[in-house]
Amino acid sequence: MVINCFFLLYIIQKRADEQAFIFLKRKLGIIGGRPKGPAKNLKLDKQKEKITEYLSMGLSQASIAKSLEVSASTLSGYIRRHKLKSQAEKITEPQIQNQIESRSL
Repeated sequence: MVINCFFLLYIIQKRADEQAFIFLKRKLGIIGGRPKGPAKNLKLDKQKEKITEYLSMGLSQASIAKSLEVSASTLSGYIRRHKLKSQAEKITEPQIQNQIESRSL
């Protein structure tokens, strides 16, 4: 029981020290934590054309996510934020064939 009390006092003191440290950092103008706003670089940005091509072929988001080795929710959010479904519908069948042929060369 005595050990538990000392442990709780230690945790309370540690938390108070952390809060004091954060307070001092803010007074000095140092802002911590995650930056506000959307991320500048996303891990799927490099594969945007590939995603659009797969969507226009009619592949499911789950199969696209597996082929890109990302989670389905990551891919779904990326498609929604960048409105790739509407872009994929604009691509015609000959454009897809040209892309496939140019990659195979």
